[in-house]
Amino acid sequence: MRLKRWQIIGLFVFGAIALIGTGAYRYFFHDPLPEVSAAAGEDFFFHRDLGARYQTGLPYPLALAALERYPEELGGDRETFCEKFGVLQWPDDSSKLPVGFVLRYDRLTGVDLLMSNCSLCHSAMVDGQIVPGLGNRNIRLEALNRSIMNIASKEDFTAQNLLPLAKEVAQRRGLAWGIGTPAAIRKAIEVLREQAHTDKTATWGGISGLDSGPGRNTPVEFGKSRSHVTVGAPYGYTKIPTIWVYGLRETFACDGSIEGDRAIALAAVEFNKGMTPAEILHRMPEWESIYAYLREIKAPAYPNEIDQNLAQHGAEIFSSNCSECHGEYEGDIVYSESVIPLDEIGTDPDRILAMSDALVSARRDGPLAELMQVKRTEGYVPPPLLGIWCRGPYLHNGSVPTLEDMLRDPSERPTEYFVGGDTAYDLQRVGIAYEEGLIGDRRIGRRFSESQYRFATTDDGSSNQGHEFGTDLSSGDKAALLEYLKTL
Repeated sequence: MRLKRWQIIGLFVFGAIALIGTGAYRYFFHDPLPEVSAAAGEDFFFHRDLGARYQTGLPYPLALAALERYPEELGGDRETFCEKFGVLQWPDDSSKLPVGFVLRYDRLTGVDLLMSNCSLCHSAMVDGQIVPGLGNRNIRLEALNRSIMNIASKEDFTAQNLLPLAKEVAQRRGLAWGIGTPAAIRKAIEVLREQAHTDKTATWGGISGLDSGPGRNTPVEFGKSRSHVTVGAPYGYTKIPTIWVYGLRETFACDGSIEGDRAIALAAVEFNKGMTPAEILHRMPEWESIYAYLREIKAPAYPNEIDQNLAQHGAEIFSSNCSECHGEYEGDIVYSESVIPLDEIGTDPDRILAMSDALVSARRDGPLAELMQVKRTEGYVPPPLLGIWCRGPYLHNGSVPTLEDMLRDPSERPTEYFVGGDTAYDLQRVGIAYEEGLIGDRRIGRRFSESQYRFATTDDGSSNQGHEFGTDLSSGDKAALLEYLKTL
C-alpha cells in the first residue's frame, strides 16, 4: 500500500513526538529552563505556557476553525467566547489573546499550539484592573470542557471538514503553517474524538456530568481521574482559590490534604491534566519560579474610604474572636496553620469526604511521592485573610455571597443567589452583589441577568451552614469587624 504524502509526514512527526519518552525531544525542541526567580515566575504565570504540550495544547488554526464552525458551543468570536465561559480579556489591549491563553510555537510540527497558564483561573478583575492571584469567580471550566467534548463527539468533527477550514483561517490571519501542521491537526482531532467517547475528559478542564458553576472546580475528581480511581459522589466542589496567601501556608488545598514541597505541589494541576512525573521533575525551575512569584504577590487595597475609628474597634473584636484561627495582621503578620475539625467548623463535608482512601493510596507511589504527599484530614484550614474584601463568595465552596452574610446565623443566610456573567461586586456588604428577596421566610438573591448562574445552597456540596463564629456579635460590633476586614 502506497502512503499518501500527509501520512508520511504524520509518521515522521509523531514518530518524533514518541521520542519524548527518551528525552530527545526535550533537548532539541524545548526552550532552556529558566533561572529560578520571581520575575521568571511572573512570566510563566501570565505569558508562557504550562502543561504537557501534546495533552493540553491545541493547534491554533484548529481552535479558531472550531470557534467559527460551532458558534452554538463556543460563541463564534472571542468576545462571546469569553463572556460564555467567564474568561478575562486584557483591558488595555483587545488584540491579545484572552487572559490565561498563550501560543507556543512547536518547532516539530510548525504550528502554534494554543495553551493555558495559571492566570486563566487565578486572576480576576477588581475595579477595572486585573488582580493576579485572585480566584476567577466567573470562570466555567467544566462548561468549556463540556462544549469541547460536545464538538468532538459530532459526526462532522473530522479532518476532512476541519482541515480545509483551519488552513483557510491560518491563511486569512497569517498564522504559522508548517509542513507538519496538517498531521498535527489530524492527530488532535483523533485524540479529541477518542476522549469524547470515553471518560478521559479531565484534561480539558472538567469531569463528565459535573458542573460546578462559575468560579468553582472539582480538583479531587481531577486527581481521581488521572490516578485511575473511580469518580463518584460525594464530589469535592471548591471555589477557585486565592493564591497570594500560598506563601503563608504549610500545606495546599482547603483541607490541608497536600503536603510536602510547596513548589512541586503547584504542578499537581499539570499532573492531573496529563503531564508525566518525569516532565514535572525536569521542569522543577518553573514551579520554583512560580512559587517565588506567588510569595511576592500583594493583595489589592480596598478601593473605597474606610472609617478608621470603626476599623480600629473592629481590630479589637477580630483579635478577640478571629485571630486564633485566621492570624494577626497588626504589624508583622502572624499566622499558624491548623485544621479545624468538621464537627467544630460545621461547613459542607463533601470536599473532605471526596478525598477517598483509594486516591490517597494511589498517590503513595511514583516519582513524585517523595516530594508531595496526599492525605485525608478531618476538617478545613482557616485561611489567612489578606485581601479578604475581594475574595467573595465565601467558605471553601463559595456558598455565602458576602462577609456580611458570613456574620449572620446560617439560617438567615441566602439559600440561593446568582453568580457569573455580569454580576457586580458589593463593596459595602463585601462580596457578590444581589438584590434581596424572600421565598417564604428564606432569604434569596434575585436574578437580574440571563448571563447569571443560579447558586443553590441546597445542592450537593453547596451547603452554606457552619462557621458560626461571630454570628452572635451585636450589630455594632459586626459593622466594626466588617470595616476592619476591609483593611486587610
